[in-house]
Amino acid sequence: MYKKTNDIRYLSDKGLVLIVMGKYKEAIALYLQIEKIKPNRYSTASNIGTAYELDGQNEQALFWIEKAVKLNQHSHYDSEWIHVNILKAKLGGKQLINTQFLLHTDFGTDSIPRTALSKKKLDSLSQALFYQLNERNSFVKPKDKIVAQLLFDLGNLTFVRSGYKVALADYALAKQYGYNGKLIDLRIKTALSYSKNNKTIYLPNNISEKKNPLIYICIGLGVLLAVFLAIFIWRKKYKRIEDSRQLGNG
Repeated sequence: MYKKTNDIRYLSDKGLVLIVMGKYKEAIALYLQIEKIKPNRYSTASNIGTAYELDGQNEQALFWIEKAVKLNQHSHYDSEWIHVNILKAKLGGKQLINTQFLLHTDFGTDSIPRTALSKKKLDSLSQALFYQLNERNSFVKPKDKIVAQLLFDLGNLTFVRSGYKVALADYALAKQYGYNGKLIDLRIKTALSYSKNNKTIYLPNNISEKKNPLIYICIGLGVLLAVFLAIFIWRKKYKRIEDSRQLGNG
């Protein structure tokens, strides 16, 4: 079809098929050819980065994924920054495989995840992480330390957003990929308890969700002012009525 139409997208689709088939070197060669024909396409940079990563060439993968982000930083639901951090963690060693480095946040070490992110930021991060994991799990099979960490973090995000039963599924998958320890076991136990008791929305230590008492003071003063104003208007109106009656009686 490419020969008939000269549409580069057909070559790009062939590259995706090669990746799915596990023919990473063939896919890389094809995408490099596409880059020469039509340079600086986001999908070329993104796909060649993925092919390099799956072929174990993480330095090359990082170069192309960073280039893809520069070409389109909002792609994949604004999630490619996570992909960049994953590659940096692969190159930097196991000490970088943690929530703070990979996601630029933390969920504490208590029996329940704790966060300072607003609900909007939690929703955005959850969507981005889910997208990255959904793609990654198609190619990366257990066990994998980075995927295990990210699945644990997805469980924490889901827990915080009150999806306790879904969080349990995320935690179970995290353990399948190799995440173990007292913390995940403790959170599984807590999620089971919360799920049975039908707990309502839970946003622990959520700075952005905390209510500013000044707001309530202002609202209260506003209500009082409205009440006093209504009473004042009513009294003036009532006085006019009384005056009219007195004049009528006179």
